[in-house]
Amino acid sequence: MDHPEDQRRFEILLLTEDDKVIQRIKRLLEPGGYGVTAHHLGRVGLDALRSGAYPLCLVDQDLMDISGFEVVGQGKELSAGTEFVMLFEYPNLSKALLALSYGAYGYLTKPLDDMGALLTKVILAREKISLNLQLRTLMQEFDTQQRQELQVAQVDERQQPVWNTRLADDLG
Repeated sequence: MDHPEDQRRFEILLLTEDDKVIQRIKRLLEPGGYGVTAHHLGRVGLDALRSGAYPLCLVDQDLMDISGFEVVGQGKELSAGTEFVMLFEYPNLSKALLALSYGAYGYLTKPLDDMGALLTKVILAREKISLNLQLRTLMQEFDTQQRQELQVAQVDERQQPVWNTRLADDLG
């Protein structure tokens, strides 16, 4: 089933100081229809997130100006619909758990030799983003329907005294 969001290019914000990682990720993802915008500074990345144009952000643990953890924490506030995947130098359970506590969707370890793991993480994040969008749409439709039903119920309540009077007359 095709969704309109599937027809658009999926934009990814990549925040890392490592030019080799940037080139590797672009080489893997761009031919598949993914747009990759890279920045070396976390604050520049946070400014970019304000636009709402990036549903996914890959962020290195260590940036020149602020930590990747700060980017995730502040980024979730700036762009609630954006998912974050953190990049670490080596596997570290405590840092992975910390990233998740900040709101990251997941993490990967550099130098990203396993490009299949990267692609899988991106595809799964994209699916989560799509499902969250569908859920928000359904919730808005439900909310609208509930408000309409509440308005009808309020009209019925105002007519209730008339019905009670008629019923009392008929019984009385």
